[in-house]
Amino acid sequence: ARALEIKAEFEALQREVASEEATREKVAAASKARAANLRAKAQAYVGQLCGAHKHALRAQRQELEAQLSASREELRQFEKVAVREIVQVKMAHAVQKLAGPDIQGTYHALQQGFV
Repeated sequence: ARALEIKAEFEALQREVASEEATREKVAAASKARAANLRAKAQAYVGQLCGAHKHALRAQRQELEAQLSASREELRQFEKVAVREIVQVKMAHAVQKLAGPDIQGTYHALQQGFV
């Protein structure tokens, strides 16, 4: 009778061990699935961040290119005005050397649009 009792306890312990192993395997499988899910979410999040950062950088680049273009146009306009003023000064000096003070006043008045 004692042998049957021990055998029953042994079989109960075996069932308990098997149940624990099954539970551990289920937990391990669920943990692996959760880890894979979290990795996928993390990769998607990183992808979104990279995409958003890339979009922001593209917008910033376009803005800087527009500013550069405007600055170049402003420089071209400034150069045109500077060249025009240099030519006018050189012409005024040439007129002064050739004609004297009377003609210089007339030329200056022409430049200013008074005549």
